[in-house]
Amino acid sequence: MEIRIEGVEKDFGDYPALRAVDLTIARGELVALLGPSGSGKTTLLRAIAGLSNPDRGRILFDSEDATTLSVQERRVGFVFQNYALFKHLTVADNIAYGLKVRPRRTRPSRAEIAERAARLLEFVQLDGLGARYPAQLSGGQRQRVALARALAIEPRVLLLDEPFGALDARVRKDLRRWLRDVHRQTGLTTVFVTHDQDEAMELADRVVVLDKGRIEQIGTPDELYDRPASPFVLSFVGEALALPVQVADGKVIFQGKELHVSSENLRNGPARVYFRPADIALHGGQIGALEGRVEAVRRTAAGLRASISIPGYDQTVEVDTDDRVGTTLGSSVPLSLNNVRIFSTAAEETLGDGAGI
Repeated sequence: MEIRIEGVEKDFGDYPALRAVDLTIARGELVALLGPSGSGKTTLLRAIAGLSNPDRGRILFDSEDATTLSVQERRVGFVFQNYALFKHLTVADNIAYGLKVRPRRTRPSRAEIAERAARLLEFVQLDGLGARYPAQLSGGQRQRVALARALAIEPRVLLLDEPFGALDARVRKDLRRWLRDVHRQTGLTTVFVTHDQDEAMELADRVVVLDKGRIEQIGTPDELYDRPASPFVLSFVGEALALPVQVADGKVIFQGKELHVSSENLRNGPARVYFRPADIALHGGQIGALEGRVEAVRRTAAGLRASISIPGYDQTVEVDTDDRVGTTLGSSVPLSLNNVRIFSTAAEETLGDGAGI
């Protein structure tokens, strides 16, 4: 099922939780809503589910306006972060709950409900555990039960709110791969909320980055990492460092020195040069290029890693190198930057792409 979100806005008192959100999710697509706490991602998910109605705008399931439909009428499967399992019901009864509470005219027979619960237990790799209670399961197993319960109603769309947030790192990693397999097998249009960029980049076909109720960028993981649309996206998706600079008459100045950065389309005033750790290298510098001081060198599996301080910048940068002679403690080294991006500090809009420093 395709989901179209058109001009959706939601206010909580004077606080705008969602602002002019437009988004189309293709049939069978796996989409992540990514952002920090308070960005609006869970509010948007609940609006799709029908658990919270938008104040303005509408949500369409295929060509049907679902804005006024109830949760049951929308036929969405919802997986909560805290599982929301009934402690007094067995695993099998938890899975079957959504079927058992249907109106009599649409409710399957007891035999059909039991058969579907058994099939789903096998599907989520928990066959043989139907008679247990949630307290007798691990966190990862409870999350699988919650997903099986969401699938039991044969939903048109699957929604997950921080599905792995309460689990430890190893279980999270295992369940990510498992969820991707589940998506391939079911083909359901799936939307999940996360604040974990690794989770979003590993699982999703496309990622929707939100901040302060607005969509900052929509794209594939590669597009977000390689072509971020704003300083927020660049900093939130992957690690990024930023040098405060001044743009004056086509020149980019850092600590009184001109950096070799393309000045095309740059306006005068304060700006920041952004780069990722992978985009910095020792040596190969040019006259007027950035210089640093070697503060530490340590061995890694890949070779050597040097910690470099840059005068006028309050963070050290980590640089991988294979040159021990050129990275003696306290020595000054020229730095070469590639794939830098420059954003205006005041307007926070893209001003240009640098060819490198």
